[in-house]
Amino acid sequence: MSNLRNKLRRQNPIPPPGSCPICGTHTTTWILDHCHTTDKFRGYICDRCNRGLGCFGDDPLCVKKALDYLSTTVDATQDQIKNSTS
Repeated sequence: MSNLRNKLRRQNPIPPPGSCPICGTHTTTWILDHCHTTDKFRGYICDRCNRGLGCFGDDPLCVKKALDYLSTTVDATQDQIKNSTS
């Protein structure tokens, strides 16, 4: 695995400090992200987002379900707040 990461780093130099393409947080410590099935380089992201994607098994469908869940619960929570202040 480290040989793959080293190869991908040589082919895709680490960017200067900047915003994570997923969460937008400023980072100075980039993590190389790659597909664990194809070994294809996806880009550099912050550590927190890298760990988050790993927790979802790098599965886009699982991430979409999590987004749908959060969207539903956020809407419900906002409705509850509106109703309690009315």
